[in-house]
Amino acid sequence: MRKLFLVIFTLLLSANLVWAQNSAEKYNNRVRLSQTEKQLKEFTDPVLTDWSQVPPMSVTGIVKWSEGFEGATFPPTGWAVHNLDGGAKPWIRSTAAPIFGAASAYIAWESSSLANDDWLITPSFTVDAADKFYFWANGSGTYADSLAIWVSTTGGVPPTGYTKLATFRTGTPAARYEVSLAAYAGQTVYIGIQYKELDEFYVYLDSVYVETGVPNDVGTVSHNISGAVAANVAMTPTATVKNFGGASQSFPVTMTINPGGYTSTKQVTNLGPDQSTQVTFDTWTPVSGSYTAKAYTQLAGDANPANDTITRTAFVENFLYNNGPFVTNPGGGAGGADLSALQTSNLTVWGFGAQSSASNWVADDFEVPSNQTWSLQGFKFYSYQTGSTTTPTHNSAKVVVYNGRPDLPSSTIVWGNETTERFLAAEWTGAYRASDNTPTNADRPIMAVSASADPVLGPGNYWVMYTLGGTLASGPWVIPISILGTYQTGDAYQRTTAGWAPLRDSAGGPGYGQGLPFQVLGTSGVIPVEFSSFMANVFKNDVTLDWSTATETNNMGFEVERKLNDGAFAPVAFVKGSGTTTQTKEYSFIDRGLANGNYTYRLRQIDMDGVSKYSNEVEVNIAAPNEYSLGQNFPNPFNPSTTIDFSLMSDARVTLKLYNALGQEVKTLLSDNYAMGTYKIDFNASGLNSGVYFYTIEASGVDGSKFTATKKMILMK
Repeated sequence: MRKLFLVIFTLLLSANLVWAQNSAEKYNNRVRLSQTEKQLKEFTDPVLTDWSQVPPMSVTGIVKWSEGFEGATFPPTGWAVHNLDGGAKPWIRSTAAPIFGAASAYIAWESSSLANDDWLITPSFTVDAADKFYFWANGSGTYADSLAIWVSTTGGVPPTGYTKLATFRTGTPAARYEVSLAAYAGQTVYIGIQYKELDEFYVYLDSVYVETGVPNDVGTVSHNISGAVAANVAMTPTATVKNFGGASQSFPVTMTINPGGYTSTKQVTNLGPDQSTQVTFDTWTPVSGSYTAKAYTQLAGDANPANDTITRTAFVENFLYNNGPFVTNPGGGAGGADLSALQTSNLTVWGFGAQSSASNWVADDFEVPSNQTWSLQGFKFYSYQTGSTTTPTHNSAKVVVYNGRPDLPSSTIVWGNETTERFLAAEWTGAYRASDNTPTNADRPIMAVSASADPVLGPGNYWVMYTLGGTLASGPWVIPISILGTYQTGDAYQRTTAGWAPLRDSAGGPGYGQGLPFQVLGTSGVIPVEFSSFMANVFKNDVTLDWSTATETNNMGFEVERKLNDGAFAPVAFVKGSGTTTQTKEYSFIDRGLANGNYTYRLRQIDMDGVSKYSNEVEVNIAAPNEYSLGQNFPNPFNPSTTIDFSLMSDARVTLKLYNALGQEVKTLLSDNYAMGTYKIDFNASGLNSGVYFYTIEASGVDGSKFTATKKMILMK
């Protein structure tokens, strides 16, 4: 039986594909040129340079050696070229569109069928503890060209004896890239620059150099007081600091937050060259407003004070809900920024497509607790566009809120539409999306995208569906929830022009379900009564309503409302409440002598001051079933409540039990005598763990008939 369930489950999950940017760095929505078009375009693209970065020769340390490929000889003296693919296009010197000066090194695609494997090897040199390898590169903005940086202590023909240090996607404009060589201090090494692509386009390489940092240079790389911060919730300010110099250092670090006069100073002890550490400051409890947070190092005799301080602005807002984290390694990314790591042992997707330009939408769920109402002010989503700088390129957000999973026919829109612009702002989070084997890649800076929303939501499960826009060709891509050692993080969905599919990530098979990090902003209010259950039973032409509450506050009572078929709800009775209590209370009402038809009931709970709220609806059918049946629970997957229906063609003894995936009994949901008819029950699984469960009904009719059936349900928290 378990094997059958597993096969069915796997087939269902494999039925659709999602739109994602995977670790092969290919874009599904880019324009591909023919081989002839690429040949015509080669050497004619202008090379743009991102001067917002440090100019190539503006350094704080000592340049050990540099190469700008200005000399006519190529490769330059001491350098080597290895054309391992055997094609006609090795590394060359090009004067067509140099990044700087009169020439750059250049590599281009071989053909549509022959993959490049072309290496450019530097001369050997001895590494000091504070050495970094720098280079400038420019690639085509619409192709996924990249350069891999390798190191070897022996040299010779690669890849034997070479170790990969990093891989960089080289977009446009031209930008500077860096790799730390601290791990090879005291050794003589060669650096290998590899271009290994199939039918991509080209890369220009220029201003390659090694810089030895000054002995005394520490600085602040990032801190966590920025962007959206939850109001009235104690938080711990942290800052990542780094030793950029060549000697171990001890120094104080201070965090200030204003207005309010917050100041906290902590000591860093014996931080080694090219090492980073996270500094934890005293607790801060913010109130709503805008704050300026400054973290700075204080090393006596610091030779480069320009990198000592980072100042950021924080907007303290009322967070109602946080769906999950995305930073896996604080301070572990490029330049000491935070890292959201793609765990390449089991996962392949950098981000999932949410680009409005391709009509892609994503959706994930959140829960309003049973005793609250939420007045929303907006959402915060997390996304990147490959090749962007830390200056945001996002410019659009459209948002819709559903009362269930958007692909299900039973779900309806409770707020928003697919056309109204909701974009408010975007800000760099201080984190990059990169793989765990190339954590310092910096071509995917993660942005926090703020979108407006103002619905008032009662208790229940809701799904937020959204699409994003930006000014670059790649994306926007939304990142998944990321937790080291955890591969399945949620139950998000994606809608493309091909339809809906669950967001899953794996090199093969059905994959791991992924959740999306987002926050809900707004304020909450307490509802005076928390419903535990609401159930309707049919006996001949009578309907018995049973319900219970977990807690009550100033509860005057319950107005019972009924509608027939598609008619309007109308009150039929009032049941007095229990005032204020923390004990479970049970209530019942019998609606007698009903004609055949479909009836829907709901409860209007009324507080002493007139405030009211509605329960979930339950449906019954007054008719004589002609067979036994067990319906599929709905919704499914669910969190934490779902509804199960069954029909009895005879008065019967009924048991309804819940089992886990191992076949172990978890709970008895029903065990009683029931009259012929149709029943629906609400099941609340708040006390159970996420997973696959099975529910089995056994009915023994008074007429000797027997009925057994089993259905599967999925609890996703």
